[in-house]
Amino acid sequence: MVYYTLRVRGHFSNLHSGDTLQNAANPLTIGSTADSDIRMEVDKENPVPHYYATILPRKDGEGWLLVRRSDEATIAIAGKTPLTHACELTDGDVIQIGRNGEEITFRTHSDNKYTATDITTVPRNRNGVLYAASLTLIALVAMVVVWRANAKSEGLDLRAVTAACQPSVYMIKVDSVAWVAEATDGSEETLAVNIPQAGANVVGTAFLTNDGRLVTARHCIEYWLAEPVRMDTRVAELSEDDIVRWAAEAETYNYEHDGDGSKQWLRSYCSVYPLDALNGKPIYTFTSTDSTVTMDKSRDALIPLDDFTRCYYWRTTTPYFNRRDMELGDWATIEVPMQGNLKPAPKEVLTALTSNTPVAFIGMMESERGPMQAETVGGDIQIWNAAHIGEEDIVHSGNITHGFSGGPVIVKHQGSYWVIGIVSRVDKVNDGLTMSVPVTEINHPTNPKQQ
Repeated sequence: MVYYTLRVRGHFSNLHSGDTLQNAANPLTIGSTADSDIRMEVDKENPVPHYYATILPRKDGEGWLLVRRSDEATIAIAGKTPLTHACELTDGDVIQIGRNGEEITFRTHSDNKYTATDITTVPRNRNGVLYAASLTLIALVAMVVVWRANAKSEGLDLRAVTAACQPSVYMIKVDSVAWVAEATDGSEETLAVNIPQAGANVVGTAFLTNDGRLVTARHCIEYWLAEPVRMDTRVAELSEDDIVRWAAEAETYNYEHDGDGSKQWLRSYCSVYPLDALNGKPIYTFTSTDSTVTMDKSRDALIPLDDFTRCYYWRTTTPYFNRRDMELGDWATIEVPMQGNLKPAPKEVLTALTSNTPVAFIGMMESERGPMQAETVGGDIQIWNAAHIGEEDIVHSGNITHGFSGGPVIVKHQGSYWVIGIVSRVDKVNDGLTMSVPVTEINHPTNPKQQ
């Protein structure tokens, strides 16, 4: 089985935490190097790795391509002109990054140390980034085992949680999406309309607070944010009605026309239903650009998707490199003429919580056997540091599915139920841990309204 290794040369060799290995078309992730991305620390004062390029297998499975992902540094193969979009990689190529010429050696191997599904050999006497990355991976696995071993709380009475809280939890559904262009004079033109097909994953959960705000995950409204855009997908090859292509086309237009007064965006039309009346009429409707809708886009990442002939841009809240704070932008609130009984937890409640605190989730459970239905599921907080609430997402256990996105994470404190988080995603790589945005984010005073 042929795979490749990346070896950072020079003074960066002690700063990078892992090699990326590639078995044919199957990537192996080691250390902090996700998929086949080339990411390196900028300097000791700025330890977050910068995203420079991606290595992709050719579609015929023979060889690899180097794709540029950064506008902030030159990418080149030693002895060749700087890379514009993509080029072919061969064994022994030296990838040069930036003005200072940091170098990474690309080597292919067929020594059977690795298989398509697992690491079979990790030589303990090997120096460099691969060994360090292996230790990092082992440490992460050990942490998960410890979390699981310690998570022995008895949990909440889920029937009582359902009775008390489910009346303020709703299903939220995207009915259609419009691609809108605004001219410099402020006039709007609808470029296209997309009506999701039956069975499309455009259903999520929302909950109503006691101050008249409907809260959900932002990707339940702008669901293309969470679409799994593969780095080897060519935007131009997507169908003309593909929602990801629309999002990329709109973001690229805005990137190329920054400052001229014109812009494009996607507007979703949404309906809200009670969990126990899914076949009836919606109790509320809104669009993602209504003045009652508040989102925070300040942490978004604008990802360049090189198409070999041109570069597209795509906006996401999905964490890249070590930026777990990006996910804090995955929420939305809608001011509605209704009032629920779910209370966002104040600071004094949050500071009283600890790891292993039992939690409950209420949301729409996906099922292969039939239609989605409302469920209440228990879990536990896995990682908790109240002093850092608002700096990263909350990590907890909980056997939930995509339909729970946007739903509440509920704790019981001093006899009352409180919402501490908004379900954002499930980390399938790390033992199915669940991530939620701290509910304190919806009270941030500088969150701009989406106009």
